[in-house]
Amino acid sequence: MHSSSMAEEPSIDFDVKPEASLLQMVSSLQQVHLNQQATLADLNSDISTLQLQLNTADSAMKAALADKFLLSKENIMLSQEIKNLESEIKDKLISELDSLVVIKNSEIIKLESLKHKEEKLQSTHHSRENLVQSYMNNVTTHSSKIISEDEMQKQRII
Repeated sequence: MHSSSMAEEPSIDFDVKPEASLLQMVSSLQQVHLNQQATLADLNSDISTLQLQLNTADSAMKAALADKFLLSKENIMLSQEIKNLESEIKDKLISELDSLVVIKNSEIIKLESLKHKEEKLQSTHHSRENLVQSYMNNVTTHSSKIISEDEMQKQRII
C-alpha cells in the first residue's frame, strides 16, 4: 500500500499585495488540489489492492470449501463402499462356513455309515469264525466217532 503522505500544503500569506496575493492563493489552491488528487489516487490504488486481496482470499476460501465438500462427499462414498465390502465379505464367509458345515455333516454321516458297515463286517466275521469253529468241532467229533467205531470193529475182529 502506498503511504498516504499528504504533501505539505503551502500556507497562504494574506499580508501580501492583493493581486499577488490572489495569484499566490490560486497557485496554492491549485497545489493543494493537485496534492489531494495525488492522495486520492494513492487511496484508490490502496483500495484496489485491498479489493484484489479480498477477492483472492474469497476465491481461496470458496475453493477450500468446495474441496472440503468434495472430500466429505468422497469420504461418505468410501465409507459406504467399505460397509458394502464388509457386508459382502461377511456374506461370503457365512456361505463358506455353511458349505463347510454341510460337507462336515456329510463326512460324519459317511463315517457313521462306514463304522456301521465295519461293525456288521466284524459281526459277520465273528459269525463265520463261530461257524468254522463249530464245523471243526463237528468234524473232530465225527472223526473221533469214526475212529472209535473203527477201533471197535477192529477189536471185534480180533
